[in-house]
Amino acid sequence: MAMAEKPVNALKIAVLSFIFFFIGLDTFIISPLIPSIAKSLGILSAYAGLMVTAYSLSYVIISTLQGPLSDTLGRKPLITTGLVSYSLSPIC
Repeated sequence: MAMAEKPVNALKIAVLSFIFFFIGLDTFIISPLIPSIAKSLGILSAYAGLMVTAYSLSYVIISTLQGPLSDTLGRKPLITTGLVSYSLSPIC
């Protein structure tokens, strides 16, 4: 006997797609800005490039930790916390 599946809410899929779009977008937005960031900080472009590498590395580490955390705490609090911190990070 097949189990009845819950219908997937289109709004939830749209919101999650929007979140993942911006996660990838901010990495690609910063890459072309590396020369101007390096110039404004007075450092070599290679050192400014480390900023993108550090961001990508922290993304990998945090995303591997979010799986077990979402199993214990739930997905909604983690997504909400991530969206709030992402939204407030340019302000701080």
